[in-house]
Amino acid sequence: MNVGIHQPNYLPWLGLFEKIDLSDIFVFYDNVQMPLNKSFVSRNAILANNKSLWLTVPIKRDGIKIINEVEISNQFWIKKHIKTIEHSYKFSQYFDEIMPIIYKTLNKEYKFISDLNIELIISLWKCLGGEEKNFIRASKMNLTNNNYESIIEILELCKTKTYISGQGKGSLRYLDENYFKGKNIDIKLCSSEFSIYKQRSFSFIPNLSIIDSLFNIGPLKTLGLIRHEQ
Repeated sequence: MNVGIHQPNYLPWLGLFEKIDLSDIFVFYDNVQMPLNKSFVSRNAILANNKSLWLTVPIKRDGIKIINEVEISNQFWIKKHIKTIEHSYKFSQYFDEIMPIIYKTLNKEYKFISDLNIELIISLWKCLGGEEKNFIRASKMNLTNNNYESIIEILELCKTKTYISGQGKGSLRYLDENYFKGKNIDIKLCSSEFSIYKQRSFSFIPNLSIIDSLFNIGPLKTLGLIRHEQ
C-alpha cells in the first residue's frame, strides 16, 4: 500500500498528479498551517500571451489558520479566472473537453479554499482516466500530532510501508531518511521534471498548472507525461 501526502493546491502542476498516480491512498494534508506568504494553496500559473500568468484565489488572511479553516474572501474572482482560462485556451485542441470541468467546479462558489481545491484535484484526476484512488483528508483522521510527526502518524494509520514524496523544498524538509527507516517505512521519490509537450507558445514554459497540458494535448497524453511514458 503506497501513500502520498500533499497540501490541497489550487489547479496543481503535473507533479502532484504523479504523486496521486503512484499512491493507493492519497491524503490531502489540510490540517497544517496555511503558509503566511504566497502559496500554491491559493494560486497557480497558466500560459497566457506566451508567458506564465498567476491565477490567485483571494483568501481571508486574518491571523494564523489551518488550511482547512481558510476562507475564500469573495466570489468576484470566479468570473475573472474563467474568462482568463477561456481567453488563454479557447483555440487549444481539447478546450471543449476540459473547459466544462472548470465551469462545473469553479461555479459552485466554495466557502473554504481546501474544499475548492480538493474537488478540482479529484475532478481533474478523474478526467485523466487514471485508476480509482482512496482520497482522504488529514483533518478527518483524528490525528494527535502536528507537522512532521503527523506524517508518520498518517502513514501508520494507513498501514503503509511506502511513502510517496515529491522532491520540492516543501516535501524534502519533512524527509529524514533515517527516521523513516527506523519506522520501517520506505521513501519513493517522484520526479521533479517532465517532458516537453506541444504548447501554444514561442518557447516551452514548464511547471504550469496541469490544465495547460490537458487543454493542449488532452487527458491520455497528459497521463502519459505523468507516467514518463513520453
